[in-house]
Amino acid sequence: MARSKQQSDALVQGLMKAMLYLGIGLILLSVVLLTADLVGLINVKELLHLESSPLKTYARIAVSGCLLASIGSLQPTLSSEDHNTP
Repeated sequence: MARSKQQSDALVQGLMKAMLYLGIGLILLSVVLLTADLVGLINVKELLHLESSPLKTYARIAVSGCLLASIGSLQPTLSSEDHNTP
C-alpha cells in the first residue's frame, strides 16, 4: 500500500499545520497562565507542586511553543525529482 505523492504531501502539510497551531496554542497558554498568576487567579507553584520558579515553567511552555510553531511554519523543499530542469 504505497501512498501517492499527493497523499504524502497532504499528510505532511496537515502535520505541519497541526504543529503550527499547537505551537501558537502553547505560546498563548503560557501568556494566559502568566497573566492569571500575576493577577492572583491561580497559584501555579502550588497547583503543579513545582520545585522551581513558575516563571521558568511559563518560559519552558513558551519556548516549546515557539519551536513547534517555527517547525510547523517551514515550507517543505522540493526534491530533485520535482525540478523540471532542462
